[in-house]
Amino acid sequence: MPVINSYINQLKSILKGDVTTEELIEKIPYLGLDLEEVNSEYFTIEYNPNRPDYSTDYGLGRGLNGILEFETGTPKYNINIGKSEVKVNPKLNKIRPYISSVIARNIQLDEEKIRQMISMQEDLHDGIGRRRRKIAIGIHNLDVMKFPLSYTAVDKQFQFYPLDLDKELTIQEIFDTTETGKKYRWIIDKFNEYPIILDSNNEVISFPPIINGNLTRVTSKTKNLFVDITGIDRKCVNDALAVLTTFFYDCDGYIESVNIGYENDPIITPDLKEQKVEINLDLANKLLGLQLSKNDVKKCLDKCRMSVYEENEKLYALIPRYRFDIIHDVDLVEEIAIGYGIYNMTVDIPQSDQVGSLNSQNIKLGLLRDTLVGLGLIEVMNFALIDEVNLYNKVNRKQSTNIKVKNSKSNSHQVLRDMLLPSLLINVHNNKHQLYPQKIFEIGKIFTKKDVKNPTEEYHLAFAITHAKSSYAEVKSYLTSLLSNTFNIVCKTQPEDFPLFIQGRSAKIIAENNIGVIGEVNPEILENFQIKMPVSAVEISLKNII
Repeated sequence: MPVINSYINQLKSILKGDVTTEELIEKIPYLGLDLEEVNSEYFTIEYNPNRPDYSTDYGLGRGLNGILEFETGTPKYNINIGKSEVKVNPKLNKIRPYISSVIARNIQLDEEKIRQMISMQEDLHDGIGRRRRKIAIGIHNLDVMKFPLSYTAVDKQFQFYPLDLDKELTIQEIFDTTETGKKYRWIIDKFNEYPIILDSNNEVISFPPIINGNLTRVTSKTKNLFVDITGIDRKCVNDALAVLTTFFYDCDGYIESVNIGYENDPIITPDLKEQKVEINLDLANKLLGLQLSKNDVKKCLDKCRMSVYEENEKLYALIPRYRFDIIHDVDLVEEIAIGYGIYNMTVDIPQSDQVGSLNSQNIKLGLLRDTLVGLGLIEVMNFALIDEVNLYNKVNRKQSTNIKVKNSKSNSHQVLRDMLLPSLLINVHNNKHQLYPQKIFEIGKIFTKKDVKNPTEEYHLAFAITHAKSSYAEVKSYLTSLLSNTFNIVCKTQPEDFPLFIQGRSAKIIAENNIGVIGEVNPEILENFQIKMPVSAVEISLKNII
């Protein structure tokens, strides 16, 4: 989950009333946020990827102003009509057809605002942008540009000065030699021509979704900004622009619209018109177990920065344009709960004469955990969802018939894992600054499917040991001790090569049937995870054991 370091004094300066640090500590979780760290200077706050507006102090301040009742209801934004134009070439229709823009003048940037702005940009890229495929954002120094701009297409031999480089590169050279080119070329390299934004002097503003031009680089001295958002989904393009525009507005910027010159459908952006949504009061009361009146709901949603009004005996909420996460009735119910205050709700424990107990499977899993802890290993618990790069590419595995998340909001939660060891390698990477030896294990479910209608899940056990002398023999001794002491199972190993492990230093594990793999992790794979120490590891299926 993404996090923000919010400096306390800066946050307090944004709020419309006086508040103590203790009150902030109390109220921040009521916005659906997690306080990970609190010190005298800043809060480290974890937020959901579907709320990129919380990636800056100004977005947090907007939410806190509501929950503290300093400023309630749907925020109002004044967009000044601008004359600047972006002309769109129709040949982009099959490449990257949509663009929206805004101008923000008189922005007082400092290093912290720039850091948060970039953080918001990347959150939008990874979230609704789907790693820049659906949308990509460029933020530029307005003062060096000459309008009108042209959003057009060029071939691979077109060359310009990319951001932070002092020499011209062709499109092909950017793909082949730059970090962003290598990372994002997959989005557009299937085409024969590529999107480019030029000003009237034919200076390159941006090469979306890869890299900006060097001319428009933003620094702390930049006062006037131009934003372009391009993509393949018009709604997502406009959603992202709304989030950025409200950030610039809250920074006391002078916001100016931009004319987008589509050939047959010219538009003006940004569009910050609120969404009108009917409130299902009966559903809210049913799900929350409350008896809220229309006036109660109005007070709740006002605190969540949504104005409420009644029309023809129906209740409607005005959803701010930056709240693109409000999709269903239950989303509004959640906001009502936040405005009401989770702390105000009572918990009723259902009466039951039944006595619970552990089933045999959980008892056996407990024995496994106890034995592994007794052997000196530390348990880790990872998400069942992971990204395809870590699950397959980095460990030299071929993609299986995996179960993918449709429209995943997070870049790191794309598929259900079919193996535990990649998650453990991520754990080792994240803890490489800690002392060695490190010995970790996980008991968790893996997911596979033979076809779309028949997914399966089963428990696996994996453990990894890392230190300077970590070896096959060491993890094998742990495995045999574990199975014999816990379940009186005698296992044997049969040499076999696996891409994950060093050739000749791996085997399959047999206990009546083939139950898993063991070996010393391939140095190439360790390098992929930036792990400097040797790692030996085991993964077994618990299907026939528990």
